[in-house]
Amino acid sequence: MILLRDRFWRTLYGIGAITVISGVVQCAAPGLLLQVVSPEVTLASKHFLMITGVLTASFGALLMHALVRSDAQHVAVLWTGIQKILAAAAVGLAIQDNIFSLYALAAGVFDLVAGVMIVAYWYWIKQLQQEEQAVQGAL
Repeated sequence: MILLRDRFWRTLYGIGAITVISGVVQCAAPGLLLQVVSPEVTLASKHFLMITGVLTASFGALLMHALVRSDAQHVAVLWTGIQKILAAAAVGLAIQDNIFSLYALAAGVFDLVAGVMIVAYWYWIKQLQQEEQAVQGAL
């Protein structure tokens, strides 16, 4: 059980690191990214992607920070997972509306899978914590 939790933790920490890196890249090179995923590159779309990049990097850093805390920061982990799921939905809508090309689907799928994994981890850790408290309360 501990080995599984450690692997899950490492995977989520890696997701956090990838999220930080992708957010920084969105800020540093929005035009380059938009050339790949969008049929139209404008000053407004570049600015929007930079704003999104700041938020993306911030949520990735929040996940990494929450995971290294001894108190597990359950609320931060939960909302990071929810943000990833909502980001996937936003990418899906952008593809549907022809704002992004199908190339953006890779990012959307990554965010959806990552979000589900993060929320599952939150739920799992919350359950383990409640079980530990019940055992301590019985002693």
